[in-house]
Amino acid sequence: MLQAGQRLDDYRISSFVAGGGMGEIYLAEEISLGRKVAIKVIRPEAVRYPDSEDARKLTQLFQREATAIARLNHPYILPLYRFGQAAIDGNPLMYMVMPYCEEKSLTDWMYAHGKTVLSAQEVGHILRQAAEALQYAHNQGIIHLDVKPSNLLVRYHSNDVGGLNLQLTDFGVAKFSATTGMSQTVRGSLEYMAPEYWEGHPVFATDQYALAVMVYKLLTGQPPFKGSGFEQFWHQHRYSSPPPPSTINHTISPAIDAVLVRALAKEPGARYPSIQAFADAYQQAIQPQLDKTEYIPIYQTLMLSPEEASRGTTRTITLPSGEQLPVTVSPGAYQGQVIHIRRQNAPSVLITIQIPIVQTPQSSPKPNRTWIFVLAALALVLIIGGLVIGVSAYNHQQFNNQSTATASANQATQDAISAQQTQDAVNAQQTQDAQATQSAQPSFPNIQGTYTGSFQSSSASSSSQMTLDIVQQNQQDFGGTCTLGSTNFTIHNGTVDTSGNIQFSIDATDSNGNNVTVTFTGTAQSSGGWQGSFSDTGGGQGTWSAS
Repeated sequence: MLQAGQRLDDYRISSFVAGGGMGEIYLAEEISLGRKVAIKVIRPEAVRYPDSEDARKLTQLFQREATAIARLNHPYILPLYRFGQAAIDGNPLMYMVMPYCEEKSLTDWMYAHGKTVLSAQEVGHILRQAAEALQYAHNQGIIHLDVKPSNLLVRYHSNDVGGLNLQLTDFGVAKFSATTGMSQTVRGSLEYMAPEYWEGHPVFATDQYALAVMVYKLLTGQPPFKGSGFEQFWHQHRYSSPPPPSTINHTISPAIDAVLVRALAKEPGARYPSIQAFADAYQQAIQPQLDKTEYIPIYQTLMLSPEEASRGTTRTITLPSGEQLPVTVSPGAYQGQVIHIRRQNAPSVLITIQIPIVQTPQSSPKPNRTWIFVLAALALVLIIGGLVIGVSAYNHQQFNNQSTATASANQATQDAISAQQTQDAVNAQQTQDAQATQSAQPSFPNIQGTYTGSFQSSSASSSSQMTLDIVQQNQQDFGGTCTLGSTNFTIHNGTVDTSGNIQFSIDATDSNGNNVTVTFTGTAQSSGGWQGSFSDTGGGQGTWSAS
């Protein structure tokens, strides 16, 4: 055993933490960075008797664990900082350096918080993280073979299960699926071992079986199989059917019973096709049954000023029932636009946007020059006719007639000009109305396609993968799917404005198992895609980006 203060390269040992089948774990300080780390060293007998068969096997397993962890890069898998050897009393000591989790394992956390049984929603939070980590390892060709609560470390302090962030550790007995020359020795935990593992033929579904045993135990406070030794456990795993968990915990639904019965099937082929499919089936089983009542939509009209339509706004409308409904209008709203708000267990609301046309003063139209010349010629003819008549009349009468003719000509000219001005004003108004109608139909960008990126809740320490599959239903509205991690959600109320900014919603379940509506808003980026934020009706929020 290493002593406090002893050095391994850049690491100073602080204290002993735990011992395992292949090695010992110590809390240490990384001197150059001044941070706490966990150091796992190979068991002492491998150092004292390096040429023995047991020492060679331990060394092989230790190296295999380091190789497995080095191949994995996932937020729910404890990473490897360093793998190396140091001389202790003249003998080489193999070691691994990993992050130190002060909260220790899920088993330790439950004991410290006095918990023996968790709710179905709480178990769903743990299952999702463990399944994502194991599915990622499976995709890399690695079978863990020792899935249990003590191998899930708690990264940060939390008094609530919904706030736990877990990382899978201890790949000491992991198997690379592509290899064939490994020892078939059974090294897992008897309580969690699938029948095929007892027989030396583990497959990917072996991890699913162990994870189902863990879920069963978290839900009921006891394992599905009990025994006092190797033979009793083997016989029960191979031949006995566990009691449905609902017979132990009456809050468990028949749907959860069915999921666990399949995941605990004796034959690997009878289980779910993947460990992620098992987790998805469990999440579906804990969803509340929705009321299938069909509702008649509610139609409403919302008046906006041109400024509100251009910049976007949030308004509150009163429904016929008296309910106050907040409405978010995206920038670039246009006359006649319909906003469709879907509500759970309530009628949908279809809101038609109305934008009054504001008339701006127009400069007086200029008279048509051709008409001016025609009218001027007409006036000239009238004047000449008056002069001819005046030559044959009295001088006094000539004066009067000339005055009358001139006045008549002026009046005719004025009437013709007024008539033309009226016609031109009508034409100008028609042109203006046509232009206003055309400008009221904005052009929206085509955003249909698949976009990938990441999202991060404000309560999370790291981001997760996000995928958008957008189906543009018309110029402004779109639907499709939003995949967060490995869970698919249907997009609702998707809209895009003329600048390419988007907004959409999904219906999801928060960390406490409550149904929430999550609204995403994204600002278009010059390089393509969006960056933005999201918030849900339960108070959660965060950021996201996709391109």
